[in-house]
Amino acid sequence: DRPITAEQAADFDAMTAQLAGQSPEWEPGTRHGYHALTFGWLVGELVRRHSGVSVGEFVRREIDPDLWIGVPEAMVDGLAHIAAASAQSLPPEAAVPHAADAATLTSVLAAQRDPNSPMHPSTTNPSASFNKPVLLTAGWPAAGLVCTARAPAGFYSRLARGEILVAESLREAVRERVRGPDRTLVLESAFGLGYMLACQNMFLP
Repeated sequence: DRPITAEQAADFDAMTAQLAGQSPEWEPGTRHGYHALTFGWLVGELVRRHSGVSVGEFVRREIDPDLWIGVPEAMVDGLAHIAAASAQSLPPEAAVPHAADAATLTSVLAAQRDPNSPMHPSTTNPSASFNKPVLLTAGWPAAGLVCTARAPAGFYSRLARGEILVAESLREAVRERVRGPDRTLVLESAFGLGYMLACQNMFLP
């Protein structure tokens, strides 16, 4: 509910304290909404309290040493940079794949452009380029993974084989818990426990 800089977001304790003091945007259980960045600090604090180490340390120690959430400063200069088209340069239909109708498209575009909409702070606060050293070294748990292409492929392969979670836990994680209009993204979304499922916001095979 207040602007956070990339430098402030590097302080894990400050971020979790900020979230702990945040009032709910709506009565829990009455709506749902995607929170792209805060989810990482919320779950990251559970990991840290359970394991005694940061999410980055836990992932590298327990899952794969090539999955970095927070890289050493010495690694930053050797990393590939991310480049993306700006939202202004994309045709309107690119913002909403498979939009149900023109009214839906208009609603999503309006939310993207409105700094007071729930979509805006949930995806841009804190705001930083993913090429910024302060973000890469801080290791934002929801969006700061640095790795080769092979490392996440190996992770998902092991996950599917039951080597990271037992099959029963994985089935429970992807069981649908909520579906409907997303308070943040406007379109329909659906979630399991931490996993977005096939929906209007994310079409899957």
